[in-house]
Amino acid sequence: MKERVHVVIWVIVAALLIGCPFLIQWLMNGPFGTSLGGTNDGWLGFWGGYLGAIITVMGVYLQISLERKREQERIKQERIADLQKKALENFLNLIHKVNGKYELIEKCYDVISYLMGNLGISTDNIKKIQNRTISCYDRDYMLDDVKSFVFQINDFYNQSHNELKDIQNQYNEIYANVVTFKIHNLQFFPFALDNGSLSDINTSTSQMDLLVKNIKSDFEILKILTHLSSIYGTYLLDKDLENIVANLSVTGHEQKNIIDQFEYHDFKKHKKTFDKLMEDTEKAERKYISKANI
Repeated sequence: MKERVHVVIWVIVAALLIGCPFLIQWLMNGPFGTSLGGTNDGWLGFWGGYLGAIITVMGVYLQISLERKREQERIKQERIADLQKKALENFLNLIHKVNGKYELIEKCYDVISYLMGNLGISTDNIKKIQNRTISCYDRDYMLDDVKSFVFQINDFYNQSHNELKDIQNQYNEIYANVVTFKIHNLQFFPFALDNGSLSDINTSTSQMDLLVKNIKSDFEILKILTHLSSIYGTYLLDKDLENIVANLSVTGHEQKNIIDQFEYHDFKKHKKTFDKLMEDTEKAERKYISKANI
């Protein structure tokens, strides 16, 4: 629609410029004319001045238009650069915040893994204790390890209690930040990598969706830690080691007991995926700073 209006305007202007001299001549020769229509020299001077004025005006107009387009392009490029910079800053902040959460999850995962391995806490050993398929000596020894397990888990839980507050809200915050970034910033992200997890919008979107999915699963480790600590609280009330074993073997999520739920997590795989995303993020940051491939 705009282009059509512009064409009409230019046609009208051209018609006026071309027709104006002929209109003047007609008026001079017509019923209102007071002259004989002018001499050849007079008309030659008129056309020279008239065409010169048109050329001058058109030249000024084209120059102004060109300068205006250059200024608009400069402003556009500056705006794009600002949006790219903001998108990169927001992405770095987002990834580093997630990294902070992953550090907590990894610490919990390592503590639980170490204690389970060191004290022989497994579904098979729990069944042996419950079914009494081992000697009394071995059973008492295992029960002692089970007790030590929940005691040490509780100690770690108390040391990390402040970091473990509002576990679900931490995940909700990450999810909200990822969604916000995808809507407002992702289209301006200065993709600086030829390959990898940040090579284009579709790949980056998939990586961020995978990040949310993985970390939602990994946050279950924090809930498992809380659950294991609650078993210690129950023991303080009844002083019954058999109840610790029973609580460890109770099935819950997907018909798995608390030990199997923990071992079911692909935390190391998720962490490896996140570490690769962190590595690509740092590459993108370095390339942006050096203005390479932007």
